[in-house]
Amino acid sequence: MILVLLSLFVFVSACGGSSGGVPDDEQTAPVLRSGEAGGVAVTVMFNPVSPSIVDVTFDTHTVDLSFDVAATSTLTVDDGRAWTGVWEGDEPGGHHLKGSLAFPVVPISGETMTLTFGGLPESITLTWTVP
Repeated sequence: MILVLLSLFVFVSACGGSSGGVPDDEQTAPVLRSGEAGGVAVTVMFNPVSPSIVDVTFDTHTVDLSFDVAATSTLTVDDGRAWTGVWEGDEPGGHHLKGSLAFPVVPISGETMTLTFGGLPESITLTWTVP
């Protein structure tokens, strides 16, 4: 009997345990999105552990990245609410920028988030669903 219970415990643990069949690492794994337009590549990492902050990287070899990231970036959710963020990272200029955008919102699981970057030769929009 003990062997059967032990086997059942190992099986349930391997299948996701108490999180309803979805492993905890899937619920907290960062979501990576990237896009490119107008010679600028943008990569965003959304971390469900800190859902109101996204890590952002801009890369280009043709455009000077002299723009205010916070003032030209907008985060929008399903119901149309939108926010600008606070940029903490590299100063504007050059061909590479890296930093974080913090938004005054706590995303809800299942909600669609849309992040639009203006201030570039062409706007870049990235979308993800909050795990």
